[in-house]
Amino acid sequence: MSFDHTFCKQVLDEFHEGVYFVDLDRKILYWNKSAEMITGYSASEVVGHCCSEGILDHIDEKGNNLCFSECPLSTSLNGSEVVSTHAFLRHKRGHRVAVSIHAIPMIYQGKVYGAIEAFLPEADVQQAAITNKELEFLALYDPLTGLPNRRYIDNYLSNHFRDYDLFEISFAVIMLDLDHFKNVNDQYGHDIGDAVLKMVSKTLKNALRASDFVGRWGGEEFFAIVRCNSNEDLFTISEKIRVLIEKSKLRAGDQAIKITISAGCTLVNKSDDPASISKRADSALYYCKNNGRNMSYIL
Repeated sequence: MSFDHTFCKQVLDEFHEGVYFVDLDRKILYWNKSAEMITGYSASEVVGHCCSEGILDHIDEKGNNLCFSECPLSTSLNGSEVVSTHAFLRHKRGHRVAVSIHAIPMIYQGKVYGAIEAFLPEADVQQAAITNKELEFLALYDPLTGLPNRRYIDNYLSNHFRDYDLFEISFAVIMLDLDHFKNVNDQYGHDIGDAVLKMVSKTLKNALRASDFVGRWGGEEFFAIVRCNSNEDLFTISEKIRVLIEKSKLRAGDQAIKITISAGCTLVNKSDDPASISKRADSALYYCKNNGRNMSYIL
């Protein structure tokens, strides 16, 4: 099979990974732009040369030379299998670069005619993992409080209903709202308001059990899902939360800022779905707001 250099340049030169192709004699046929950047060697310096000539001089963490012992490309060529490993290549300037390597045999009509090696600096691999975690956090967590956000809450509640349908594990929803929170922002500023939200969030997490869940619904509203079997248990849990919030305070200079919370509570029933139970909890919360606040109410 002939090697289509033009096709490779169009596609593989856009890859973030360094990529090069070798034939059965491990002669380098193609060397992409990222390979040039990672190693310091241009394509003109390596194409046509055999990789075993010590161009990259791969070694493992013990200093063993992989070009003559456990070369990923040789293993891939001989065994017709994908090989993944870690190594240290030698940059053109002399220093070592830790890389993650994948060697893939090129097979046509059942015969191996060469192999591809793709490699990426370990620092880039680690950074990519960090970036993915950051993106996941931004997608599912509230950046101010660190609590799960509305999207996470919706998914969690849906999963809880599946468990309820399958195993009849009873639970309840508590919709929580900070009383007169606008007054805090107006009087002390939004920085203090944010600090109050963080204080309440930590108190909520510490008030609930490991089997319970709490997230930030939005603004000054929070949403808790708790395991319980009766309205009596639910009221006990809700009042524990309410009292702990009421007894908390935030120091701002010589002032102690206190806040209270209203809690609309409801126990799941057979006819419920995520929308209906959330709506009922919100109605219970509305009752609290219209009847003095700083209270729990079960609907």
